Formats: sequence, structure tokens, C-alpha cells
Amino acid sequence: MRCRSGKDPDLPVRVAVALTPWPGVKTQEVEQLVTRPIEEKIAENSYIHPATAADYGIRSITLPGLSIIYVQLAENVADTKKTV
Repeated sequence: MRCRSGKDPDLPVRVAVALTPWPGVKTQEVEQLVTRPIEEKIAENSYIHPATAADYGIRSITLPGLSIIYVQLAENVADTKKTV
């Protein structure tokens, strides 16, 4: 989609994904040693979207050898580039 000015719109990025592969490691170990510590550190950020029944702030999936963590910034964050 193009703006009338001919420039691309500046759309704030509010979702990020952290993928952490650890080949050959069991799910439980990945959960304890990778997923949980990363979630705890991310949760310290005051710009994270508060979790609701319909939405999330931090969501994770842990599989054998892989941790996947989704992070969503709050809607009231004006400058998403400075919240990292």
C-alpha cells in the first residue's frame, strides 16, 4: 500500500519472535534452560503488552531442540524502535 505522498507508510513493528535452536536437547531442558530465562528477562520490559484472554504479551512454544518466544509491545508505545 502506498501513501498519497508516494512514500511507504511508517508502520510500527509491535511483534517480535526469538528463535533459539539447541539441537539434540530434550524439550524439558530447553524449557528450563532457555525458554523460561528468556521469558523472565523479556517480562522485565515495561513496554510489553499486558496479557488478556484475546491477546498476549509473551507467548512461547518449546520443542525438542528449539525455543520459540513471541513478544508483543503494548499499543500505547509510540516509538517502537526505542523500546528494545
